[in-house]
Amino acid sequence: MFNKKLFWIVVIPVFFLFLGFLGVKIVNSPNHHTAAEDGKKEEAKKELPIGNKKQKDIEKAAVELTANPDNNKISSFDKDISTNADELLEKMLDNLFLDMKDVKNGREQFKDNEICIEWEVRIRRKIGDSLSKEQERLMRENHLTALYIKDQSDLNYLENPEISHEEYKENLSSVFKWHQATYKEILSPEEYKRVFEVSMDETDSIIDSMIGAGPEIEITNPETTMDDVYDIVPAEKIERITMLLKERQLGARSINEAVNSGEMSVEEAGEAWAGFYGDYENEVKELLEPEEYELIFGLSEKTRE
Repeated sequence: MFNKKLFWIVVIPVFFLFLGFLGVKIVNSPNHHTAAEDGKKEEAKKELPIGNKKQKDIEKAAVELTANPDNNKISSFDKDISTNADELLEKMLDNLFLDMKDVKNGREQFKDNEICIEWEVRIRRKIGDSLSKEQERLMRENHLTALYIKDQSDLNYLENPEISHEEYKENLSSVFKWHQATYKEILSPEEYKRVFEVSMDETDSIIDSMIGAGPEIEITNPETTMDDVYDIVPAEKIERITMLLKERQLGARSINEAVNSGEMSVEEAGEAWAGFYGDYENEVKELLEPEEYELIFGLSEKTRE
């Protein structure tokens, strides 16, 4: 059953999909159609809501998000009484070999992120009348910072074979808990609950539950769990699938960067992505026995030919 608490705390604020690194431009392209990807594209779409009033709210938020100047403050609303979020942030940056200059430069790329803008609209609707400009500014910058750090954590995991999936999940947990800690410092308990629909004390355990459930590999068979895969598929095969998936997602990142920089059209990106995904599927099919493939992907030997 859909859990609204997990949705508002994790999915919307940090735009989190465990291995969904493919850019929205590519996924939503009308020219990007492959039989293998049609279902995944529908799940991945992040369409803006329809409606004149809400669309105007989003457009207004987009303008303000882009126009807002930088500031030296990153996390805490009141530096004299708040230290928890700062300590978490410092630890994350150390792990990723980043400094605050990297963060301030890197987070600029997320200012036109649709999820980021829509999240700001939600906050305004829930508690906008009670917020000061400083509170709005800090929440906006913290959200952009979280998106950037999460992106760097993704890249660190994909590029480094020695980083395990468990370590990756621990890093993500730190990002989410830092992000929520900043809200705890900026908002009152009542405001926090109105925005997230849970209390401040509940969030860490919900984040742990959400991240802990993330599988090591992509499983498209709805009846299969990661434990089922461990029981049947040899560990060396799981490790190889993980590496193939990392290679696929690195390819997706490079395509998305090319689209965003204007070096590649959306149509060309769709073709390139189809190639990356096809290579991934072919190697997985060669690696796995028919029953192993069916367990993970929910497709029979006949269907997968």
